[in-house]
Amino acid sequence: MAQFTQSQTRLDHGDICLIYSDGVSEAMNKDRVLFGEKRMQDALSECQDLSPKAILQALLQTIQLHRQDYEQSDDITMLVFKRTKGE
Repeated sequence: MAQFTQSQTRLDHGDICLIYSDGVSEAMNKDRVLFGEKRMQDALSECQDLSPKAILQALLQTIQLHRQDYEQSDDITMLVFKRTKGE
């Protein structure tokens, strides 16, 4: 049985949280090069000022550009939320 730990964090104004499946970082191109964590971080940095929906669209487009015509081998699931107002 899997064991999980619980933790907490606070999102400040403008912070973004991206939750994604391993199919995102493991998306590969025809040369079998993985999309990877670094590309994900770089892509997120380039679109952080957008709305969550636009961030998802931009990230998906970046993943598709990396994959090109290579067949998708796993699910690509992402959830983005952004703190837009302070207390």
